[in-house]
Amino acid sequence: MTASPNKPGSQKATNAFDRVGADIEPTSLTDALMVVAAGGHGLSKAQLEFNKKLKRVQKLRDSMTELSAVVGHERPLHAAEINPMRMERVSLGRTMCLTLHERLSRKGLTARTREDAETVLIALACDPAQSGDTEVQNILAIYAGDDPGDGDGLAQAGNHQGRQGRQDRDDSPDISARSRLREWITATTGISLTDLPPDASEAEIMQALQQRILAQRDAEALERQARKAKRQANRKPTAKQLEREAAEKALADLKAQESTDAEAAIRTVYRALASQLHPDRETDPHERERKSALMSEVNASYDKRDLLALLGLQLKINQTNPDKLQAFAAERLLALGSLLNEQYKTLTRDKNVLVAQIQDEFGLDWHTVIDARTLAPLLARERRQYAAANGMMNDVLGRMSDDKWFKAWVKREAEEVAQQSNPFGF
Repeated sequence: MTASPNKPGSQKATNAFDRVGADIEPTSLTDALMVVAAGGHGLSKAQLEFNKKLKRVQKLRDSMTELSAVVGHERPLHAAEINPMRMERVSLGRTMCLTLHERLSRKGLTARTREDAETVLIALACDPAQSGDTEVQNILAIYAGDDPGDGDGLAQAGNHQGRQGRQDRDDSPDISARSRLREWITATTGISLTDLPPDASEAEIMQALQQRILAQRDAEALERQARKAKRQANRKPTAKQLEREAAEKALADLKAQESTDAEAAIRTVYRALASQLHPDRETDPHERERKSALMSEVNASYDKRDLLALLGLQLKINQTNPDKLQAFAAERLLALGSLLNEQYKTLTRDKNVLVAQIQDEFGLDWHTVIDARTLAPLLARERRQYAAANGMMNDVLGRMSDDKWFKAWVKREAEEVAQQSNPFGF
């Protein structure tokens, strides 16, 4: 293989369309690379398939670009509104803990109301206590039955909801919810996720589950194949089996040839670019610098097997004419189509990672459908929910002195805390 001039050994490849240049936008690039009918003749099957795969890759890439743009636009706006709301909620939660502690210090509460109030207090106290609020830590230790001086009050509060055998909890509501999710997954699928970090996000838990389900299926498939091979080894193959084996071998050979053709096709494009852009052949310093930058783009695109980016760079430096695609043999178009299939799979994985990162950053559920159209409304809804919850907490604080209302409220909230053991209640 031809040496790669100035090829960085560990350079992280980025989206080459971001660097193709203002003169060739992604959409116009795709249009330029589409095979069009000429001379009154229709397109061949190979040409139609190439165009279809080209548009599919570009559509997926556009969706990722649009989603990233929405994230970039929403991130500062969301943070400007949601962060004060989150701080207000922490402050309100702390105030509610202190108020509940004050109410529990009074006489006149029944044993049942006192137990319900302690359950609610422990649920509310976990977040501020975990954040280092020593006053709330001391209060939490009182109702969890631990000594705050030994440092275990907060840790063991996650194992109690009160003094009388209340339901187990973890150190914080979020971690508790994720712990219950893991327990439910293990109970329903038999797949253990105990080796994941305790603070693993919902998206990371579900990604690990998906990977292990796929690994389990692969292992089961290999086991079945081994058993089948063992049985067949003791049998004389029938004519039908021999025919099927021959067909499978022919298909495998065809796929191997397609892979070889695809590699040859992208290597041909790469070598043509490398030959023209080799900076060592340039005497002019400015031109050498320009070619070095372009060669870096070529290397990054080749490392990613990004056919569209390489063809776009060819168009940019006028090394090829889109009309040449019209004259490509069906075999070469099939090879290029195979590369586009690989690129589509890679982009699909990249988009799944992007969505998981967005879910984790903005605290969205792992099953939430996220795209450029739905993200902004989802974040707006989260802000409305925060505002409504903070308003409700302010209302609760204003009515704490009403004994009759207080009794009904702590009973209702204690029941809600108990229902959080349901994995779908997080």
